[in-house]
Amino acid sequence: MSSIVTEADLAEAIELAEQKHQKDGVLLVEEFNQALLSLKPVNVLKNIFTDITSSGELKDNLVNTSAGMAAGYAAKLLVAGKSPGFVRKIAGNAVLFGISNVMSRNPETIKLIGNTLLLFGKQLFRKKQAPDLAGRQLNHESAS
Repeated sequence: MSSIVTEADLAEAIELAEQKHQKDGVLLVEEFNQALLSLKPVNVLKNIFTDITSSGELKDNLVNTSAGMAAGYAAKLLVAGKSPGFVRKIAGNAVLFGISNVMSRNPETIKLIGNTLLLFGKQLFRKKQAPDLAGRQLNHESAS
């Protein structure tokens, strides 16, 4: 800024300062409103959810832990059932804890075993094809 010599220069400097002050005030209000919006509980949860879904490692951990808990709970129901027995409940909780931990700590091994069992099941329950007289394979549905 140049030195102020005349009254006109002073009036111009004051006008520029007031304009700058007004612009800064508008920017400050906008930033305050943006900060206020980001602190609303809905937006905080939305940001957390976005962070979770964008993080591949965190998403994998969440899926592995959920699968482990589901398998553990299913195993607990198989072991303890819905019986009122104290010992069965203890055994069921131990099985739940054990299977959940094993599955969440070894997800790749569990996925490999699951894929192997799935392929085996597909082969086991696959429809058989009957050969026709020319030696070609026919589907049972197309033969009828």
